[in-house]
Amino acid sequence: MFFMVLCGFLTDLIKSAVGNDFDKWKTDPGYMGLSMVTVVMAIYIFMPMLIRTINAHWFRWLMVVLTIFFSLFFVAHQVAHALSGTRPFDMIHVFDFGHHILGIWVTVLASRWARQESEEPANIGSTIHSPA
Repeated sequence: MFFMVLCGFLTDLIKSAVGNDFDKWKTDPGYMGLSMVTVVMAIYIFMPMLIRTINAHWFRWLMVVLTIFFSLFFVAHQVAHALSGTRPFDMIHVFDFGHHILGIWVTVLASRWARQESEEPANIGSTIHSPA
């Protein structure tokens, strides 16, 4: 999912560079949106490492909730653009739709994973695996 967000962001940036028109970046994403994208990408980067490190049952369900949240957030963001007419349909939507499809797929897989028995107790202090 990280790569879909990154590729969409970079494609939009490259389109602006080719057209030598960065005016839209003042409002979308703007400074606040850029901060949000940075946080989302950082979370996406750290999620796989945390998943390999923490095996607690509560953490698995937290990953399900985060996956659903990010999936719905990006759908809502795209719908808002469609309704306001601020983003015409173009090549970036390939990455948006890809992100939505991956969001559904990853939610299903994360839910299955969360339902599996955890090898770790629910105690936070004992959920960190030591490196092998």
